[in-house]
Amino acid sequence: MKNQTFRPLFFKFSLFLAPLAIIFSLAIYIPKLKTWILHQVQTEAPKHAPLSLKISSISFDLLPLGISFNKVTLTPNDELKPILQTTHISKVSLSVSFLSLLKGQLKIGDINIYNSKVSLNLTPLLDSPSSSKTPLSWSQLKMIPIHQVQLHDISAQIRYKDHTHSLETISAALDLNWKSLFLQISVQKISSPLIGVASPSLQLKTFISPKGFKIHTLHLKHKDSLAALSG
Repeated sequence: MKNQTFRPLFFKFSLFLAPLAIIFSLAIYIPKLKTWILHQVQTEAPKHAPLSLKISSISFDLLPLGISFNKVTLTPNDELKPILQTTHISKVSLSVSFLSLLKGQLKIGDINIYNSKVSLNLTPLLDSPSSSKTPLSWSQLKMIPIHQVQLHDISAQIRYKDHTHSLETISAALDLNWKSLFLQISVQKISSPLIGVASPSLQLKTFISPKGFKIHTLHLKHKDSLAALSG
């Protein structure tokens, strides 16, 4: 009788302790895991690209499953220094593709980049004799394990020779799922000495393939005037 009474009580007590044990384990190991990931990302980045990364903190996301890097600073090194200035990004989030997990593969679903100001000098890049070389072949590009890259609220200053062009509030999405790359760009304000005092907005959708690119839609708007193109 005593054993029969004790077993249900032990079972209920175990059900009560199990969640507490899980929470306690997560509280101990998650901070250690975050520290390890931060160290790995910041240490490995300069080995694979001419830039250094400094990340303030990271957080894990459940829906969609992924990870976010908060307050990211990119500092260019070596050959990237004349082209890119130090860039601060509010947040970079990476989500895992659920469909690829079902197939037994690990593929990044989306990369989202939020709130940044980018300053580029394209003169050394475009005027260099090696600028016509493609860093990646088309087959290599399609093998990158990413579905989509999205930009949110990005501002850019682009310099080429003696002219500086400003693009404000850029939203963009590059979809890598298609046989050709599908690129969408929206710019709320463009300032350039080539267009005088006008500050038009731009919306562009285009397909990019090894044979070139095809414009799906192009809207260029300034005040009450609208120029539209589709193909």
